[in-house]
Amino acid sequence: MNVWKVAAMSFALLCSTASASEYRVLHNFCAHAGCTDGQFPTASLMLDGRGNLYGTTTLGGMHDTGTVFQIERSGGGNVYGRLYSFQSCGGCAGGTNPQAPLMMDASGALYGTAYNGGTRGVGTLFKLSPVADRWHLHVFHDFCSSSFCSDGSNPISGGAYAQARSGAPYDGTSDVYGVTMAGGQSPYGVLYRWTPKGGEHIAKSFCVEADCADGAQPNGEVAFNDAGYACGTTRAGGKSQYGTMYCLNADDSAWSYSFCSRSNCIDGSTPFAGVAADGSGNLFGTTRYGGKNGQGVVYAISTATGHHERVVHSFCSRANCADGKNPMSGVLLIDGAIYGTTSRGGKYDGGTVFKIDAEGRETVLHSFCHAANCTDGYAPQAGLTTDGNGHLFGTTTQGGRYTGGTVFEVDL
Repeated sequence: MNVWKVAAMSFALLCSTASASEYRVLHNFCAHAGCTDGQFPTASLMLDGRGNLYGTTTLGGMHDTGTVFQIERSGGGNVYGRLYSFQSCGGCAGGTNPQAPLMMDASGALYGTAYNGGTRGVGTLFKLSPVADRWHLHVFHDFCSSSFCSDGSNPISGGAYAQARSGAPYDGTSDVYGVTMAGGQSPYGVLYRWTPKGGEHIAKSFCVEADCADGAQPNGEVAFNDAGYACGTTRAGGKSQYGTMYCLNADDSAWSYSFCSRSNCIDGSTPFAGVAADGSGNLFGTTRYGGKNGQGVVYAISTATGHHERVVHSFCSRANCADGKNPMSGVLLIDGAIYGTTSRGGKYDGGTVFKIDAEGRETVLHSFCHAANCTDGYAPQAGLTTDGNGHLFGTTTQGGRYTGGTVFEVDL
């Protein structure tokens, strides 16, 4: 496969935190002139069945409009490859500036979204297929294809499919759900359902109720609750105008929880990420603000007992916000524990990787900006991925040896 590769000599950085978790940088972005390897990764990573990592960068690449990349780990090392550079806007029909994670089908093809670009300039839904020694991009949908952008514009999430909860690759035919930040009837975003053969269907337009009580500006990934319904969050709207968590039922009707429903927003406000289901009727997520200290929370909402919300952890509960603050990512559930990142706070105010155990105790696994000149990275916005063997993987939007962000690994 003729992809541009560079041996990941930059993964040698190794440092430990107070929790004794080992931390490694697998790739430093902007390692080449013009940041042709990518810059500013904002999305979580995807693992294939061989343990290789795939992701996107919002900027960088040959035209500074973003990349799709791979870190090949199956050979015992970490080899970075740029699989695709999005085009400059003279030829940006495929889209530009991806901000969301990828999904893979059984053949090894990748699916994703581009936030900008396309024939109408407001994003695409695409497929990347390996053909011979190159990757070829096919656009499935150009957003804003219908009048007044009723089909949505500026897709902010990747694709979500129900079988992903079991670890199965995408089957190439099932429904895929995603959200756009704008467009729709209001126009404050849509939740869409798409299939390769059936095209796009708008499952819900947001802000169609008075005062946007049903939410506005959906953000973060769509996930499926234990009943198999698509769920997510909006960063605005709701009864208090500080965002919602919603689930779409089988008949495309929706229910939602409005954040800042309690005094001083101690239940959290302004979620920037999606949710994760625990198999017991609960959905877990984060809000960027709100909580006891105003710097964000990890929350749980029961879908079995009247949509009751409880705060699992309020950030900035320690001196100088050493436990982290302002999470922008979703959470990962492993054996009853909750793992995630905060974009700020921690010992050096560069953000954290955190763990909350089943008793609600929070531990910081890594505080970013630990190394000189923040060569370990800082300001993570994406959630974590695990290989099931005691390792977590993620990205930082900034920092690293060349200041363009990093891909990192940390032990549980």
